[in-house]
Amino acid sequence: FSHISSGSLLYSRNPAQCLKYGREYLLVENMIISEPHFICMCSSCSLMKCDLKASECQKIASLLIKSKSLKKLTLSNNPLKNEGVKVLCDAVLRPDCALESLVLLFCCLTRTGCISIGRALMLSKTLKHLDVGVNLLENLGVSILTLPLTFPTCKLQELELSGCFFTSDVCQNIALVLTNNSNLRSLELGSNDIGDKGVETLCNALKHPNCKLENIGLEECMLTSGCCGPLASVLIRSKTLKKLNLLGNDLGDEGILQLLEGLGHPDCVLEAVGVDAETRRSLLTVKKKNTRLTLIYQSWAEKKGREVSYKIGDDGDVSSPQTVPVLPRLNWHLICFHMPRKFRPKKKSTKVSKQLPQSCSA
Repeated sequence: FSHISSGSLLYSRNPAQCLKYGREYLLVENMIISEPHFICMCSSCSLMKCDLKASECQKIASLLIKSKSLKKLTLSNNPLKNEGVKVLCDAVLRPDCALESLVLLFCCLTRTGCISIGRALMLSKTLKHLDVGVNLLENLGVSILTLPLTFPTCKLQELELSGCFFTSDVCQNIALVLTNNSNLRSLELGSNDIGDKGVETLCNALKHPNCKLENIGLEECMLTSGCCGPLASVLIRSKTLKKLNLLGNDLGDEGILQLLEGLGHPDCVLEAVGVDAETRRSLLTVKKKNTRLTLIYQSWAEKKGREVSYKIGDDGDVSSPQTVPVLPRLNWHLICFHMPRKFRPKKKSTKVSKQLPQSCSA
């Protein structure tokens, strides 16, 4: 049930293995109590889908404090809830904690949990990457979470908010972060109902000279041709943006033409773009103008440790390579147990189902 490689510790446990060892958190407890020297050598610890609850977070917090070398902690798919994450965030702020990356994807968090996370973001001297995707944060939670990023004490470089159930109303707050935080390099906003209005707000910030963002993910954000003009302007004016993912959006022929104009502009520095299959062949028209350009085939939900990009070939073939898994729709809800999909691409309805899975409501 364990694997050690190059100073990294990977733990993955399924329900059958949990029964085999008799106690839900025996693995974590033994790591802390029985193997303190072993813990000190680990730079990464993954406890995905281990059915860890809030009551067990104190032991994980102890691991964070005792280990001087633990840089990355992944707790995806565990019902930690707000109470458990608060314990973890308190540990992150301890001077002995050296954590740089915290992944809380689908941990049954709500806007209440954003208060403790925001405090950690504002005061932590080491935290550089945070993933809180697929949590019911909504507009208020995202506003609480992003406010600390406008302060100079925040060291965060990568923020992932995909599938957090927020709308264009919060984009002004996110734009404020982009123009005030020169540390932020990557922002994932996929599968949220941002729409053209929200993207236009973000584009104004992306063109600001203080914005140093290199990657933005906008997959399945209910975008149409209406946002392509502002995006094309960003492609021409931004000196830092290297990666843009627009998979799962119905941009239309007019919108695609506007994007192609931006991609082919001599001032465009973009190196990777994610667009749907029917648009990829059109990118050959800008191949000679932007020789660095590569295609992104995966959404945020598929890329965890498995991101694939493919160089646009000179032979004219821009179809997906055989080794690249491509889903016809970005079914990100498949990684979230029973959490329903927020909305459907290419449909006008943007109603959001906020029914929590049983593991979160129990």
